[in-house]
Amino acid sequence: MLADKIEFIVSSPLKRTIETAELVNAQLNLPVRVDERLTEFDCGEIEGRRLKDVSAAYGEERICKFLSFHDEQSLNKCLPGGETKRAALTRTINALLDIAMTERAQKIGVSSHGLIMMILMSYAGCERVLPPANGDIVRIMYTNKKGIVNKGSWQFVELIPNIISSAPGIRL
Repeated sequence: MLADKIEFIVSSPLKRTIETAELVNAQLNLPVRVDERLTEFDCGEIEGRRLKDVSAAYGEERICKFLSFHDEQSLNKCLPGGETKRAALTRTINALLDIAMTERAQKIGVSSHGLIMMILMSYAGCERVLPPANGDIVRIMYTNKKGIVNKGSWQFVELIPNIISSAPGIRL
C-alpha cells in the first residue's frame, strides 16, 4: 500500500519503535536511522501512569486541556515536571526536516510515539483528541515554500488505523 512511497525510515531510540521500524524494514529494505529527537514526549511526574489514574489525580478537565491544541498558547503548556508541547514539536519537526535534507528523501517513514505523533498531527491541522494507536499509520505532508525549508506548512492527510499490527505480514 505505502511501500512504493516510503524512501527512508527514521525511528525513535526507544526499543519498541526500533522494533516497529525493523518490522516494516524487513518488507522494504530501506535505510533506517535512529534519531534521539523522536523519543517519547516527556510527561514529567505522570510518566508511566494510566490515563484514568492521571485524570483522577489532576482532574480530567486539566488533562483534556493539556492534550488539546486550541490556540498557539496551548503549545507552551506542560504537565508537572514535563516538557512543553512546543519543545516536543520543535525537536520533532527539526528531526524530520534535517533527515529530509541530509537523506534527500521526500517520503519518510517515522516510527515514533503516540503523544509525539498527536502533537505533530494537531499542528498539521488534525482535530483528533487522542493519540494514534500502536500500528496506526499517520500521513502528514510538509510543503516547502520557495526553497526555504523551515518556512513551509504541515498538513494532516489521513490516519490509517491498525495497519501494521492487524495483518498477517505487513501491508504497506
